[in-house]
Amino acid sequence: MGLRRRDTTKTANTGKAAALQEKATASYAAGKLAAAVQAGMRAAEIYQAAGDLLAASQALSTVSMALTRQGRLAQAADVVGRAVAMAAGGNDRVAAAGMLRLHGEALAAAARFEEAIPVLEAAAEAYRELGVEPIALSSQASALTLQHRHDEAVSLREQVLALHESAEDQFQVATALTQLGYALQEAARFDEAVAAHLRARRLYQEGGQATHALEARRNAEGARRGTYPVSSLRDKELVITSPAHREGDAAFGEGMSAMKARRYAAAADAYREAVRVFAAMSDPSCESRSHFNRGLALYELKRIPEAVRSFERAIAIASAAGEDEVRDDARKALDIAQQRLP
Repeated sequence: MGLRRRDTTKTANTGKAAALQEKATASYAAGKLAAAVQAGMRAAEIYQAAGDLLAASQALSTVSMALTRQGRLAQAADVVGRAVAMAAGGNDRVAAAGMLRLHGEALAAAARFEEAIPVLEAAAEAYRELGVEPIALSSQASALTLQHRHDEAVSLREQVLALHESAEDQFQVATALTQLGYALQEAARFDEAVAAHLRARRLYQEGGQATHALEARRNAEGARRGTYPVSSLRDKELVITSPAHREGDAAFGEGMSAMKARRYAAAADAYREAVRVFAAMSDPSCESRSHFNRGLALYELKRIPEAVRSFERAIAIASAAGEDEVRDDARKALDIAQQRLP
């Protein structure tokens, strides 16, 4: 009888933890970061007490992402460190390797480079033992970048690209091209970086991934100007954006994710927030793109008059800022939308 009661209690606690983790995930998606941290931490505690270390590590992963978006990078790295230890005890080698890689990336984001390098190298070895060579090479390339060994990192990124090309996975090829473009920018090989990002853009467009294509175009524009990626580790100094800019980037990213999931109402709301932040910062490049993307979401929602206004606003801001590609894309979208006006 006592054993049955303990089993029932454990099941109930696990159910409570699952509900908390679901709340943490939903809060994160909605931009309610403090709530995501609180719910995720509580879920992790309950899972750990119940002996489900893998689930606990996954809950902590959600907490880490929320902390990162809050700009609390050092705390995010520490939380992932706890997740690594839990995943290692969860008898899931794939999950453990993933947590190692996430930990390395979090340490790098927190500018703890000397700690990040061996963790990323360990992640590469873990993935190699699992036979997942593309991620192993990618993790190793990240470690090389932190060590200023940029040409070696480029070589590994080219190997990742070749592996995905042989598998004929168009989305993964485009993603590998993006990462190769970043590595080429780190190596100050800007012309090659532009070519990589533009090829990624074409593949995204062919696959119907409009938001990814837009991001690839932005990457190409940055490389053409001879700038480094936003996450540049050149000279071992992260290009840390202001809290306000991180807020705008987070909202823009939420919009991209929502569009990909065809959650157009959520995308429109996220892009509206991005517009607000970037307008307040006087960043016409990001503001015009946010207006344009919001127009796309509104068009999908059949809110045509609002979409028209968003496209018109994007055109006006982009024209004044010299963002020719955004202006031209918005004009094309406006022509289509106006044909559907009542």
